[in-house]
Parts: sequence; structure tokens; C-alpha cells
Amino acid sequence: MEGAEQRSMSMWLQTMPKKGFIINFSIFILLFAASIIVGAIWGPPVWTKAEFSAWNCTNSSQTVFDPTTCSGVNLADNTSEFSTVISNVNRLNQQLRLQLTIENIWFDGISTDLNFHIRILARKINYDLTQWDVVTDQVRKRPVTCDKDTLWCDPFYLIQIPFLEYNDYDFHVSVIDPPQSGWMRDIRFTLSFVTAGNTLFELWWRFVFLVCTCVFVVVFAVQLRKFRWAEWSIEQKWTAVLLFALLGYNDPVFPLAILVQGWFPIFLSEVLMATFVALLFFFWLVMFDGIRKETTSITFTKFYLPKIVFIGVCWALVIALLTWARVQQVDNYSYDAVTQLSGYLFLAVILLLVVICYVMWVVFCLFRACVESRGLNYLGTRLRFFGIYTLICMIVVIIGFSVSFLTPYSNSNGARFLTMITMANLYVWVLTVMYLPSKDAKPALWGARTGMKRIGEEGDTSLAEEHHESSETTDSAPATETKPTDSAVVH
Repeated sequence: MEGAEQRSMSMWLQTMPKKGFIINFSIFILLFAASIIVGAIWGPPVWTKAEFSAWNCTNSSQTVFDPTTCSGVNLADNTSEFSTVISNVNRLNQQLRLQLTIENIWFDGISTDLNFHIRILARKINYDLTQWDVVTDQVRKRPVTCDKDTLWCDPFYLIQIPFLEYNDYDFHVSVIDPPQSGWMRDIRFTLSFVTAGNTLFELWWRFVFLVCTCVFVVVFAVQLRKFRWAEWSIEQKWTAVLLFALLGYNDPVFPLAILVQGWFPIFLSEVLMATFVALLFFFWLVMFDGIRKETTSITFTKFYLPKIVFIGVCWALVIALLTWARVQQVDNYSYDAVTQLSGYLFLAVILLLVVICYVMWVVFCLFRACVESRGLNYLGTRLRFFGIYTLICMIVVIIGFSVSFLTPYSNSNGARFLTMITMANLYVWVLTVMYLPSKDAKPALWGARTGMKRIGEEGDTSLAEEHHESSETTDSAPATETKPTDSAVVH
């Protein structure tokens, strides 16, 4: 046999005609487009909001608090306190947030930055009216930015409750040492929580993708069970790893995050998602660097270890940031990451530098693979498919994130979630199908090499070829009758 194409396990990617490629990518595009349509039309809103005015005046444009026309409270008065109760929430609502927006008195003036000291008291109320403190009479400092020509200053979160275990919550808010009379006007309070419809929408779609991924795992394992691990190509090996990581990305512990009170299920869901992304980055790096190499030349120390350390640093930084935020939020519901930005800055800068280095590394590996693929038809087919397909998916994801930034998350619906989880699953599923062994693939007798070899390159004959040729010579020789020796046992 000559060339790597003959020596390694043939895959559907090699034997599939152009019509098959068109059909597969058409199905991919149709499924992804269907996810956008389903999410945009039938996707429920993510958040439900209830807004309250501290003044609660009959005339919303009123600039001075008048007790005769306003039934609320004036928080500019040091003795005033705003109180509200949110009812009929449950575990399906996942989390609850209290947001404040202060009216800008410098609407026609200049921009300014202020600091407010706000006293917070929050209680959870049981069905028998038993109450427990969620936030116990704490005073929190919040920075406020008021831009010129804007009616309201920038909003900020006062309380974020990560999981809801009771139906009713009571909030009490007052301003400590407010500015002089006439300086501070109305304050708008916004209570927001995840809709139960969005939780069920997310729950069922995660379940559907989880089951489908399990089917792909089983099919992939059954199709490759007759081949030894040494015969698998580098694409097949790491696609198998990516399939199991995809099971984690589909979040099998999501129901626990809804039903079980505590921080661990929520944190575990975030870790599973971060692990999938880290393995996906590792997969791209291994593929672009290893697809051009012989499997016999790929060693753990020189090839895998640097990549594991590099991606491991990224994963550890992300987990550290997630752990920090989650622990702070659980220990103190009035914790605000914006006011603690200095604590994140160091890790965030390191993570950004590592990501830049990763992009440069991938571009370098891709350039070398493209240069070396010119004399390797087999390598060129594999590289073109993987590179073009990955690039298309990355462009779609970047466009999706750009649209997400332009659309406020509070006004979004289930389309964002459904399109992102669909893209991740379809990407791995298509790779799984393309890297399945072809119908003509047969296990190598001695474990043929799976690396690349230039067309026309001559080398030593492998043991498997010698054994195959000797077997053909033996089969073609005329059969001769043999007599059993005295030591032979005739059954």
C-alpha cells in the first residue's frame, strides 16, 4: 500500500461524494435555521419585570414630591423607607433581582458620578407567614453614573437572590444621608425574575439535546468498536472526547439547580459549560497541529503536555472567576460585582492575554498545516473540511454574540439560548458523522499507522503488509497433501 489513505482507517469524510456533503450541510443549515425560528417565534421571554415608583405620583413628569398628588414616599427624607412585596414566585423562576434607577436632576446639565449609601432589608415569607431575613439590615455603597441629556441615571442592582425557595419576598429600602432637599428626585424600583415558561423551555430542550447526544455517542462507539484505539485517527479520538464533553454542556444537572436549594448545582452547571468550552479550544489546537503529523510521532510530553498546561490555565482562571462570583453572591445577596471590580481585574487581564496567545498559536498551526497539505491529498481533504466547517461555525457564533450585545438581555427571549445550544450540538454531531468509518473500512491486521505520507513516498514495508503479501502467496500456491506425524493427535 502506498500513501496514508491506504494505510489508515478510511472515514466517511474520504468516501462521501459531493452530493453527500451537500445533503449533510443542508441538514445542518436547516436545523440551525429552525432553531432560530422556533426560538424567535415560540421562545418565551426570559425575564418578567415589575416596576414601582418611590413617589408613585399621578403625574409621572412631576419634578417635586407633593403628598397631595403622590401616594408613595420621598426617599430624600432621611426617615422615609420604601417597601414592596413580590408574591407568587417559585423554584421555576430561578432567581430574583432588585434594580434601582435614580431620576437624573442634571437632565439639561452635565454628566456626573455619585456614590449612594443605601440601607437594605429583605425577608422571605413562608405560606404560614413565617419570615426569615435574606439580607439583614445592611448598608451598601453603590456608584451611580448620570449622563447628560438622559432622564434617568444608569441602573444598578441592589439585591440578587440566586435561587427561590419561598413564594413571597419582602423588601425595605432607604437612603442613608441623602443629598439636600431638591437634589434627589424619584427612584424607580424594578423587580425581575426568570419566567417559569423560559425555565421549562430550557429544561425540555436541554433534555432533547442530551438524549440526541447520547444516541450519537452510542452510534460512534458501536461503529468503532471493531477497531483498536491505535487505529483511530486523531480526529476520531478527540471527537469521542468532545462528545462526552457535550453531554456536560447539555447540563444534565440543570433540574437539580431548580429543585435543590444550594450553590453547588448552579456552580456545577457553570463548571460543565466552562469545561466543554476549554475542551473545544483544546480540540481545535490539537486538530490544527496534529492533523499533519504521524500518530507515531505524537508524544504526550512534546505534543499534548504544553497544550494541556496552556488550556488548563485558561480553564482554571475561568473557574476561579466563577467560583469567586458564586461564593460572594451566595454569602451576600447584596453583593455587586461592579463595586468589586478590582478583585477581578488581575485575573481578567491574565485571561485576556492567554486568549490572545491561544489565537496566535492556532493561526500559526493552521498556517503550517496549510503549507504542508499541498503534497498530501488525504491531508488536504481532512484539513479543508475541518478548517472551513470550524471557521463557518465560529463566524456564526461571533455574529450571534454581537447580536446578543446589541439586544438587552432583559428583553430577550428563548432564541438566544436555543441557537447557542443548537450550534454547539450540531457542530459536534456533524464531526461525529463525518469521522465515522466508511463501509469499506476494515481493522488493520497489525494496527496500521494512521499518520500522513506524501504521495509517491517510498519507505520500508510494514509488518502488516508483509504478512498480507505472504498470506496471498500461500493462498495462491497449490495445495499439497500432508500426512499426520506420530506426535499429531487426530480427533
